[in-house]
Amino acid sequence: MPLSPREDPLVHRAVVIDDEFLICAQIEDVLRERGIETRTAADDVALPALVDDFAPQVIFLDIRLGRSDAFEIMRKSMLSRYEGIVCLLSGSPLDFLLDASAIGSELGLWMGPALKKPVEEADILDALHAVDLMLASRSLARERRQAGGDVAARSRLTVRDGLQQGRLEVWYQPTFTLATQALTGAEALVRGRTEEGAIVGPGELFTGATQQDLLDLTAFVLPKAIADSRTLADGGTPLKLSVNVPTSFLAEADPAAFVRDVSGERWWPGMILEVTEDEALANLKAVAQVALQLKLYAVELSIDDFGAGYSSLARLRDLPFAELKLDRSFVHGCASDSTKLAICKSVLTLGAELGCTTVAEGIEDEEDLRLVTEIGCDKVQGFRFARPMPFSDLLAMLSPAGDAAAESR
Repeated sequence: MPLSPREDPLVHRAVVIDDEFLICAQIEDVLRERGIETRTAADDVALPALVDDFAPQVIFLDIRLGRSDAFEIMRKSMLSRYEGIVCLLSGSPLDFLLDASAIGSELGLWMGPALKKPVEEADILDALHAVDLMLASRSLARERRQAGGDVAARSRLTVRDGLQQGRLEVWYQPTFTLATQALTGAEALVRGRTEEGAIVGPGELFTGATQQDLLDLTAFVLPKAIADSRTLADGGTPLKLSVNVPTSFLAEADPAAFVRDVSGERWWPGMILEVTEDEALANLKAVAQVALQLKLYAVELSIDDFGAGYSSLARLRDLPFAELKLDRSFVHGCASDSTKLAICKSVLTLGAELGCTTVAEGIEDEEDLRLVTEIGCDKVQGFRFARPMPFSDLLAMLSPAGDAAAESR
C-alpha cells in the first residue's frame, strides 16, 4: 500500500533492468497491475533503444549486473539524455544506495527513491508515488518557467533544501501495544512541504542525501521531538517518542547533550533512538558505548528494520538495546508465506530471550495482525492502525474525542 493513493498517476511506461529474473517479474507484475506498460531486460544492451523508442518515465536499475553496473551505465551517454526518473535496486546497505543515487544526481540524472532488496509490493508502490510527485513537481516547474517564472530551484525538494528553506516538518506514526491496542508511542518522521502546500515524502527528500545532511537533519528533528514530548506530557498524555538517527550521529556527535537538561525533569518520559541493523553492527563498539551512556538519561536504543541486514544474531548480544523492530518486508504477507512467518517467529523468540520489546512494522491487514498477535509480538505499527500524521493530528488522536473515534474503528 503506498503512502497515499496515486491520484492522476504520471507514470505510464517503465523499464526494469535486473539480471535476477524473479526481481524483474515481481516488479513487472506490480506495475502492470496498475496499468503501467513495462519492459524488462537482464542487462543494459537494449537500454539505448528503450530510452529512445519506448520513452519510459521511470527506469528501475539494478546496481550490479552480470557484465556491467549502474555506475558505468549512469556515466554512459545513453542516460545523459534521459529525462525520466532512475530508481536504483540493490541488496546493499542504505548508505551505499544513497551514495550511488548521489552520484547519479551529480551526473545530471533525476534519481528517485532507491529500493533495497528484498523488494516488497509496498516498496514499489511507495516508489511509484514518489516518482509521480517528482514528475508533477517538474511539470509544474516547466510550466512556470515557460510563463516567465523562475521556479527551477523549487522543482525538487531535498533534505538540504528543506533545512535551508525551513520547509521540513516532523510528523509521527503511532505505535500500539497488541495486548490492549492502546497508543503507547510514536515514531518521528520527516516530511517536506512545497510553497504550494504539497507534501513531499521521504522518496524525494532523501534522494542524494549525504551523511552531513543526515546529521543536520537529526539535529533538526531531535529538539522538535523533545519539545513535542513535553507538549504531550503537559497535556496529560506522555509518550515515549522514537527518532531515527544515523550511527554517525551516535559516533561523531554528542547525543547526550540533546537530552541531558530535560532528563531530570518530572515530565520527561524518555526517548527511543532507532538505528538500522546493518548500520548498528557495522559500528558495533561506538554504538554500544553511546547506548550505555544514554541509559543515564532514559534514552533507549532500538534496532530498526531488523532482519533486512542478514546479520549474525549472536552479535546483537553486544548491543545494549531495548527494542527490536521487525522489518516490514517479513511482516507484510507473513500470514500467507511460511518462510516469512518462520523468520518472524525466530526474531520474536530472540527478542524474548534478550528481554527486549518487539515491534512488528508494516501491519496493513487483519491476517498479518492476527498472526503477529498469535506469535507473541509486543507492539505493532502500520497503516492498519494509523498512517504518519502531523503532530496536531497526533494530539487530536490522544484527546478524549480522538480516543472515542479510535474505539469505533
